[in-house]
Amino acid sequence: MSFTYKGILIGIFIYARKMFLTNYLDLIYTHHNMRLTYIDIILPIYDPHGLINDLKESVNEIMIRRRLLRDILISDLKEDIQTEFSKHPADIFEKKEILYLLLEKIAAIVFLRYYSSKLLSKREAQNIYPLIETVDPYLYECLKKTYPVHQKTYHMVRDLFDNYIINY
Repeated sequence: MSFTYKGILIGIFIYARKMFLTNYLDLIYTHHNMRLTYIDIILPIYDPHGLINDLKESVNEIMIRRRLLRDILISDLKEDIQTEFSKHPADIFEKKEILYLLLEKIAAIVFLRYYSSKLLSKREAQNIYPLIETVDPYLYECLKKTYPVHQKTYHMVRDLFDNYIINY
């Protein structure tokens, strides 16, 4: 719950450490890191057990791991993409699901390559494409052509991966 009191934005939340660390790998691999950003910017008024400081230390630890493991994480994502390409979807819905997953993994590769030490704002995390455009206009234009997903998207993404992303 959040509200404004005397011009100050107040947020009240209940957060268990276990809940924060759920999907830990997502926090390391992807740009969807609002939990990290929220914890990083929070200024606790009342935290008798030091949960916020513990969570802030966890955020710092995650950021350090992301920076140190960046190349390995990118390599893992590329392998995941190759695995997805080896699947034979049963129908159009499964194919679309795979395509969205592939596009998300490509965005994660760019994020890790250029922004691994950055906590993104809510706006940046919701739409990473303007950041991609800033660092790689060619890739941005290629990705832009894939949305909305259409019949040729799968082949476009495959070609983009084989001829560009694999050497990223």
